[in-house]
Amino acid sequence: MLLEPPRGMDDLLPEEYALKQFIVDTIRHVYSDYGYLEVETPTVEYYELFEAKSGEEIRDRMFDFHDKAGRRCVLRPEVTASIARLVSTKLKAVAPPIRLGYIADCYRYDEPQWGRRRRFWQGGFEVFGSSNPLS
Repeated sequence: MLLEPPRGMDDLLPEEYALKQFIVDTIRHVYSDYGYLEVETPTVEYYELFEAKSGEEIRDRMFDFHDKAGRRCVLRPEVTASIARLVSTKLKAVAPPIRLGYIADCYRYDEPQWGRRRRFWQGGFEVFGSSNPLS
């Protein structure tokens, strides 16, 4: 029986979790101040989304598997492609510009080292439907 998490995956102890929550709360405060709305996408996505939208470097490091129906799935390696999918499928009727923020766990099969883990958090802001770089 293995009692440690898989290599590159970490448990967060209370002090570490508190620091993570402070960072998350700070990011949320910033995007809220600028009119961005927070969204969340699934941790598990279909492989095809990232095959089409991500570079080879990311595709080669994805945790991929087949679900019980035989479809190829991945643990989300980054969030931008998922946000683009969400906008194109669920928010296409929303008038632009669409300002979205997110904070999510991501997974890549990297060689674990200081500052690089296989599970990491990605936070970001995305604007759709505006040509203004200051949006």
